[in-house]
Amino acid sequence: MHQIYGIKGFMVTTLLALLSPLFCLHASTASYKEALSWVYQSQYSKAAKVLSKVNTESYSKRILNQVIHVKTNTPLKNRTLIRHQNPVYQDYLWLLYLQTVALELNKKKFLSVLTNLKQRVTQPFILKKAQIELAKFYITTNQYEAAHQHLQRLLSRYTSPVLQADILEARVELELKRQSVDSAINAYGSLVQKFPEQDKYGQIWKQIQENFSGHFMFEEAFKSAEAHLDYLQNLFRQQFYEKAEKEALFILHQYPNFSKRSEVIFILGLVYSHLHRYHKAVPWLKQALNKEQNVQLKAQITFYLAQALDYTGHAPLAIKHYQRLIKRFPKSRFTQRAYYELLSLYYTQGYQKDYQTYTKAFKSKYPYSVFYKQFLWDKRWRQLSTKPSQSQLHKALKKEFPSSILYQRFTRVYQHILSSHSQLSTFQQAMAYLPLSYSSLTLFKQYFNSKASIKSPSLYTWLYRVGLGDIGLNALRYTIQQERHIPLGHIIAEADLLEKQYRYTELAEDMTENVMRFEQQEKPIPKEMIGYMHTRAYWDSITQYAKEYEIDPYLVLAMMRELSLFNSKASLHHNAEYRLGVMKLETKIAKAIAFRLGDHWPGPHSLYQVDLNIKYATYYLSLLKQQFSGNLYAMLLAYQTDIQTAKRIQLSGFQSQMMLQKIPYPEHRAQIQQILDRYLIYLLLYKKIGSHR
Repeated sequence: MHQIYGIKGFMVTTLLALLSPLFCLHASTASYKEALSWVYQSQYSKAAKVLSKVNTESYSKRILNQVIHVKTNTPLKNRTLIRHQNPVYQDYLWLLYLQTVALELNKKKFLSVLTNLKQRVTQPFILKKAQIELAKFYITTNQYEAAHQHLQRLLSRYTSPVLQADILEARVELELKRQSVDSAINAYGSLVQKFPEQDKYGQIWKQIQENFSGHFMFEEAFKSAEAHLDYLQNLFRQQFYEKAEKEALFILHQYPNFSKRSEVIFILGLVYSHLHRYHKAVPWLKQALNKEQNVQLKAQITFYLAQALDYTGHAPLAIKHYQRLIKRFPKSRFTQRAYYELLSLYYTQGYQKDYQTYTKAFKSKYPYSVFYKQFLWDKRWRQLSTKPSQSQLHKALKKEFPSSILYQRFTRVYQHILSSHSQLSTFQQAMAYLPLSYSSLTLFKQYFNSKASIKSPSLYTWLYRVGLGDIGLNALRYTIQQERHIPLGHIIAEADLLEKQYRYTELAEDMTENVMRFEQQEKPIPKEMIGYMHTRAYWDSITQYAKEYEIDPYLVLAMMRELSLFNSKASLHHNAEYRLGVMKLETKIAKAIAFRLGDHWPGPHSLYQVDLNIKYATYYLSLLKQQFSGNLYAMLLAYQTDIQTAKRIQLSGFQSQMMLQKIPYPEHRAQIQQILDRYLIYLLLYKKIGSHR
């Protein structure tokens, strides 16, 4: 027996010895992935610490180590040019090597490497980036005049926005080093006028303030009304609505005789519309409509004015403006939307005769319009949700879906909604509670019916894996800007890089622009894009706290998407309180929750930490869920206002979406609608129900 156990022990020991390299390899791989993750979260000291524990001296580790040293401006011992057999990949390694050598501040070595790079690299983007690195080297080594002249030459030669943003940012750095106040402010103005996203959180401006130990007005960065208007337009285009509001008000106050004043007024009205502050939007849009001469712009202003009047409870006035738009601007792209909104108003107000008249006109003029299809679907949905029996309902529903699998998934999601809300007792009530919009239905069908067919270039996947995702993203955007017809694979590659680098806000903004492009061309949105449109940002944190506090993680995700666009630095001043972070949680509520959970409360700034923000917001939602018996409408209203307001409006019992009209606050009403729409599409796309995903 002892001999048998001895043999077994020997066999086990031998097996462990054989497998131990595999265990080490697995641990090293996990450590490397963790280090890579810290790099993309800009936590370079943590990345370096984790990377040092990786046992194997792998190819990727060597590259990532160089990346960390470049990011932290730390000279690297034993620096070498890492070789790759693919010449395109090698070009990027040459750029990394140049950046590594620059840290030594040795002019002779740097120029030698730059010369070799010019001779061996073939990609235009890398060659141009190398020239910008030369300007940065001049700045670092205090060769200010050489840096100034070189940056001027590059600015006149390079027209790509990606490269221009880098050059203008280098100019700000140069003027800071030269200690020239006026020049630094002017350089900063040139940067953010064209590229406000380069200083999204005001870090560069803060550096200027600190560097010169003074308080300068931000408006000093722009020297003319035209420059301010350019900045305003770019702020609006990139959806920085709070900043755009301040800039528009400043222009109107500072430049009362500005020839383009009407354009500023129009943008301000649009800003308030996009922020759902319709009471503020109405007077500005009225002013813009009276001043504007351009026919297309007048059509757009009329539409947004009618919409704002509708949301502020002035339905008769809204109807008049929609009618005016349809009559005066029949060729405007807003006319189709006006028909849809007008018919919705006629239906809710009970104007049956006008409803029938305009329905016939809509069908005859725009039978293939997406808004007409939305109108037909809304009408069909109302008919379906009023079917007298379950069997009749499901028989009619089956006809709406092209496959039994889609139909089963759809019904299981609504069964989940029905079982999750005690106030609902029938499938029809679940359908009335969370109606499915036509756009969501289209995305749902496209996502599950189409096959993944788009391949993104492998170069960008490799760049991400070795820690060069940011330079890969810039290279990709440079390529896209140079192409007249953008390859879809490049759009997917850009989305993939943004998602992997935790740049969820940029991803959401880019996807919005790309979707609009597809819709304008009346093309179906590819399956891959639908997935990135509905990215599951910060999913690990969401699922952890949603499970702990018994909240649907997809509700948290939908709220995050609509409240902050996944922006961890989001802030809103509301009722003398600040709402901060990805969930726009009110600071006084967060403080109370911290004490309740026994957490240390360092102050409001802690809400900019994504994990903590999600934790407190999810806990607060669990309290609201108990308070309002799981009623989503009341929960969301209380989250955006306060518990007493939600109680006063009495959103209790069974609520159909029509009950949104009971909420007297148009901005909250609109946002609740958007959150619930997003919540439903997330459920349809991702919720695991039974055996279906």
